[in-house]
Order: sequence, then structure tokens, then C-alpha cells
Amino acid sequence: MNKRKKDYYELLGITLVLLSIWSNTILAQFSLNLNLYKFSNITYVLIYFFTFHNYKYFSFTSMFVIGLISDSISGIPFGTSSIAYMVIYRIAVFQETIKLRTVFLSEWVALGSALFIAYAIVLIMLFLSGRSFDILIHTYNFIGSFALYPFIWFILKFLLSKYNQRITND
Repeated sequence: MNKRKKDYYELLGITLVLLSIWSNTILAQFSLNLNLYKFSNITYVLIYFFTFHNYKYFSFTSMFVIGLISDSISGIPFGTSSIAYMVIYRIAVFQETIKLRTVFLSEWVALGSALFIAYAIVLIMLFLSGRSFDILIHTYNFIGSFALYPFIWFILKFLLSKYNQRITND
């Protein structure tokens, strides 16, 4: 019984990432076009967080598939998000394997480097595909994602620790 509960806990990360991808589409259906994507990329932050904290359903293959889903929804060239997600995934795995998790500040700086490389790849892919893009929106997005990470980190750590306590008490 405990194994089944643990699997639900692990699936929570993938579910949150998929919801972050679909959120703009879902909100647009209800005429709530908030354009939050201009100020931060929650998907990048969630992928980094859950990969860094060893969620087993986060793998190279799942990042590729989630990236293709994201590309088909957003309309950017196929593979662009997949490459960005896989780069963030690989950097988070590398940072986790060298045991960077002891200090939050170093984890946050590592996220900054992962975000910078991911945004550089996205901009290069958009440029090579001939798509128009606004560098200012991507800059705001990078800064917003980087600044938002401590808040998301704190909220997820708090909620997941409460969820863990609940599972162990059951």
C-alpha cells in the first residue's frame, strides 16, 4: 500500500509540469488571457526543482515528450522546448550528483546557469528557424523565473513535507 502512495507522490511532479504547460491554454478558454508567460517560465523552474530532488518520473525521455507537447501547444518549432527541458534536466542531475543541495544559494545559482543556457538555446533555435521573437520578453522571462525560484522552492518544500508527513502517518 505504501508503494502505491509513493508512486502518486512521484507523479505529482509530472502533473504540475504538465499543468504549467497547459495553464495558458486552459485560462484562455475562460477568457483569462493573463500573459503570465511573459514574466516567468514556471515549467523550467518546476523541471529543475523536481529533477534536483530526485523524482523518478523525470528522465531524459519524459523531458523530450513533455517538450514536444509544449511545442505543439505553443506553436514553436518542434524540438525547441525538448532541447531546453533536457538541458535543464541534465544540469539539475549534474548539480545533484555533486551534492550541491547542501546550500540553497548554490542551488539557485545553478538554476540561473541552467536557465541562461536554456534561453540561449531557445533564442538560437528561434533565430535559425526564422521565427520572430522579442529579446526583451525573453530577458524578463529569465529574470522573473530566476527571481521566482526561492518562492516556488519554499512553497513546494513546505507542501511536499506536509504531504510526506501525511503519507507516513497513514
